Amino acid sequence: MLIILALIIVFHVTSAVLLFISTIQNAWWVGSDFTTDIWQTCLNTTTGTTVHRQQCIEIDNTTPYFQALQTVQATMIMSTTLCCIGLFSFVFQLFRLKKGQRFVLTAVIQFCHAFLS
Repeated sequence: MLIILALIIVFHVTSAVLLFISTIQNAWWVGSDFTTDIWQTCLNTTTGTTVHRQQCIEIDNTTPYFQALQTVQATMIMSTTLCCIGLFSFVFQLFRLKKGQRFVLTAVIQFCHAFLS
């Protein structure tokens, strides 16, 4: 039973770390002269053999497919938030519930997290 609990905690922490990294990461798509993610697009200029980052453009309502990108942003934030809440509720219920009771709240939060991911 202790091994299962340790694996669940490791799973929660790993999920949270991966979600934080993928939400914050600034290079989802890398081209020869640009990088883009869900927050901004950066254009690079090349002079000779040196690559300089010229400008980063925030994604706003003038960006093509803005509504789709905004949906991805919201989904990533909600998924990360629910993953962290699921971890804290699991640890809270682990120490607060009496032996034999069920983790219903944690299960509901994890279901919502899995549905959003």
